[in-house]
Amino acid sequence: MRLNATTSFILTMSIGLLGLAFFYEKPIAYTLYSMQPVAVMKKRTFHETPVVKIMANYDDVVGFGSGVYIAPNKILTAAHVVHDQEHNKEPETITIDDGHLHIVSVEKVTRYKNKYDGGGYDDLAIITMDTKHVYYPVAKTVQATQLTVLGYPSVDGKMKQGYETTGTIVTDEHNHMWVTDNYVESGGSGSGVLNEHGEVVGIQVSKLYRTDLLKNRKEFSGAVKFTDDELKWINEQIR
Repeated sequence: MRLNATTSFILTMSIGLLGLAFFYEKPIAYTLYSMQPVAVMKKRTFHETPVVKIMANYDDVVGFGSGVYIAPNKILTAAHVVHDQEHNKEPETITIDDGHLHIVSVEKVTRYKNKYDGGGYDDLAIITMDTKHVYYPVAKTVQATQLTVLGYPSVDGKMKQGYETTGTIVTDEHNHMWVTDNYVESGGSGSGVLNEHGEVVGIQVSKLYRTDLLKNRKEFSGAVKFTDDELKWINEQIR
């Protein structure tokens, strides 16, 4: 059922009782983004919706992230949610929580690129499921005046609750990325980014920040803004 920078970065790990979430932070130019984040954030229960929690099961740790169904059996997420880029390591299995728990083999994962810019414009992967689920359509043209991010970011160190934030677009001309004032934190990587029509126009992949001369720091959401080649790849995967 269909429902309507720079290249340098800091890789942080949010560590909890159950595991960790690989998470990218990247600096952006100070002069470009002076606005104060004002995004509206609210709790959401995502069971039986297109939004999912993803757990990548490695040898002795579990990595957490988010994802979104874009077809009845296809989940779009960030590549680094289902791949340990630092060690070039695949998880043993992947657990999907879409209201029900599914154990998925890594053979079901297809990355847009084998070598990708973690937290950057090509940080994309698709998981193929054996079951069918409700989904959000991918936009035919990547345009938006307002963006909503849906996923499971860590709040107060916990990643059990789903959240929706509707924010303002700061720019869409930063290395093929949406830069917005949406909330972003570990666990939110792979969150679906929707336009005002309920269409998927990107995937949240990183926290962007700028520091002024007084070392005051402002943070923004960095999300993949689909290029024409990425849209072509996505559509080939969901046919």
